[in-house]
Amino acid sequence: MVQTLPAKEITLAQLNATFELDRVDDEQFFTEWQAHSVELTDLEKQTLDEVKANYIHLSEYPLLESLVKLVVLSPLLKIAGFYRPPFYIGVGKRN
Repeated sequence: MVQTLPAKEITLAQLNATFELDRVDDEQFFTEWQAHSVELTDLEKQTLDEVKANYIHLSEYPLLESLVKLVVLSPLLKIAGFYRPPFYIGVGKRN
């Protein structure tokens, strides 16, 4: 019989151990993701490498959604220009 566990009750480390998963860092592993890529600056590449390294380190432990937002999502939004006009961050309706 198959046992189902809620995602909040299992960690990435447990899944790695149970299923003998290995991280693949080969850039050619998913070539279809690179077919229409945009040229990145050296600074953007460096930032993405740092985001990746931070996430890999933190993924060894249980991750809180707020931590993922802070460590991963926020730097990606900055690179994408999400904090520049015409975007704004606010609560409720803007007059």
